[in-house]
Amino acid sequence: VQREAAVPVSSRRPRPARTALLRRMSSELLAHGCPKEGLEKLDAQCIIWNVSFGGSADLLAAALFLRLLRESGFGSRAQDAEEAGSTNT
Repeated sequence: VQREAAVPVSSRRPRPARTALLRRMSSELLAHGCPKEGLEKLDAQCIIWNVSFGGSADLLAAALFLRLLRESGFGSRAQDAEEAGSTNT
């Protein structure tokens, strides 16, 4: 079984032009509320360039999870008030 040589960490870093493009794509995503198709486009570009966000990916996952919670209304004051009103009847 032939093993592939490990790619040095320094060669995995994106070039300055790629970094600028990734920053622009990320800023546009945030400005537009992180639509799924935009995230998929960013993900596809990172795969093409073999770029990994590393620890930043964990933060992104947590941020998206919190966004989904907020959008679902989980823990919102309106939901809490509604539930409190239904238990008092």
